[in-house]
Amino acid sequence: MKFRFPRGIYRLQSALILLVFLTFLVNAIGLIDFTNLARGGIGFNQQVWDALLSGRVAEPLLQKDCLVYFIVGLVLALALPTQSAIGASLAALVCMVPPFYVALHFPYPPPIVSLEYTLVTILVLYSVNVLCSYFIETHQRQKIMSAFGQYVPPVLVDRFSADPEAFSMEGEARELTVMFCDVRDFTTISERLDPRELVELMNRYLTVMTDILHSHGATIDKYIGDAIMAFWGAPVAQPDHAARAVAAARDMLAALPSVHEEFAQKGWPQLRVGIGINTGTMNVGNMGSNYRIAYTVLGDAVNIAARLEALTRHYRVDALISESTKLACNADAVLEIDHVRVKGKGRSIRIFEVRQQDAKDAAAEEDNAAALSAYYDGHWDDARQRFRALSERYGEPRHAVMLERMGNEAAPADFDGVISFSAGTAYALGRREQ
Repeated sequence: MKFRFPRGIYRLQSALILLVFLTFLVNAIGLIDFTNLARGGIGFNQQVWDALLSGRVAEPLLQKDCLVYFIVGLVLALALPTQSAIGASLAALVCMVPPFYVALHFPYPPPIVSLEYTLVTILVLYSVNVLCSYFIETHQRQKIMSAFGQYVPPVLVDRFSADPEAFSMEGEARELTVMFCDVRDFTTISERLDPRELVELMNRYLTVMTDILHSHGATIDKYIGDAIMAFWGAPVAQPDHAARAVAAARDMLAALPSVHEEFAQKGWPQLRVGIGINTGTMNVGNMGSNYRIAYTVLGDAVNIAARLEALTRHYRVDALISESTKLACNADAVLEIDHVRVKGKGRSIRIFEVRQQDAKDAAAEEDNAAALSAYYDGHWDDARQRFRALSERYGEPRHAVMLERMGNEAAPADFDGVISFSAGTAYALGRREQ
């Protein structure tokens, strides 16, 4: 993980290294003698102090070994915090060359600062820099992981922290599953509550939904007002990403009754949600501007999931998945709803309602498949009879939707079995190419 020091932290680290160097410096030139520290005192060289205070620089301080020692220490104090681990190591090695050169070529007069003392100082400054970098980077990583943990499950954050090289934040194309979950009639709900209650309601609802999404390994992309966008399969690869998304949708819907009980005690309205899920190839990675960046997904597959969420209102169901999601996870307890072409897409897709596992009914699935087959084939008289029977037996609103669409009319002669949606829930019957 590449780490860049913030400007303020760089100044603090550089000042700390400089302070350590100055401590060694004053001891080296005899300003202060720390050898008596263990016996309860610090020695001061009054002659050197008098020379410095009077503006007279003592001649020994201008010797080559003193000048090299001072320049090397100052360079390291300023340069080490700005370098990477390799850069800092190279800087320390390079700074060892001048003291060796001076010691070999200028042995007289005897050095004030010995070669050994200079080398020890360099190593100490380098060690202080390593320790500071370690603590600063650890602190920064914890901050990043804390922020990352707001939209990624804690277990994934731990794996990411333990092995950051195993995950990529760069843009790439992957097959993922994305979900959109939106609260229906939110404007009406917001008008019934004062701002404080509305914020409390949404915080509670989003917390419950997020807990469920995290339990299924979802990455929370963003909260869009009352809507949640999440995806599976990145940054950690999840081969069963489609199955996780469908299971999460079931658990989210199953959790609503308990949430409503809590809301009822506070006099708050119940919530109805719509969930759209699609699986496909999409772009994922850190995207944004120079001012703000987010780990998100983009692409046609993402747009389809958003369109499916919107279609839950038209079909009066709680959750819809695409055919690609159904095939990717071989989902059980799903019923085919329709064959649609969503806004902005030329290719048609089959869509399915997500039902609770205990709602699986083989007879209902067969009758539903037979009704849809008659509808797709343009045999609307037969389809009407089958949908009426389903509506009377199960009383599900989606059957009424199909009956309202067919009315008492016969299917157009060129009907291709596809319904094309434009803006909102406006639609037109698909026409077979001549």
